Amino acid sequence: MLRWFPVWSTCTMLKPITQIRDYKVGYLNELERMLEKVYLMLF
Repeated sequence: MLRWFPVWSTCTMLKPITQIRDYKVGYLNELERMLEKVYLMLF
């Protein structure tokens, strides 16, 4: 029983980390798009 605990805790830890990573990727893509729009407006 105790043997499985590290595996389980690692899985539960990885879930939020991947969610944060996906959020960061989406945020950066959005930021890049906004900067592109501003750049096109200026030049």
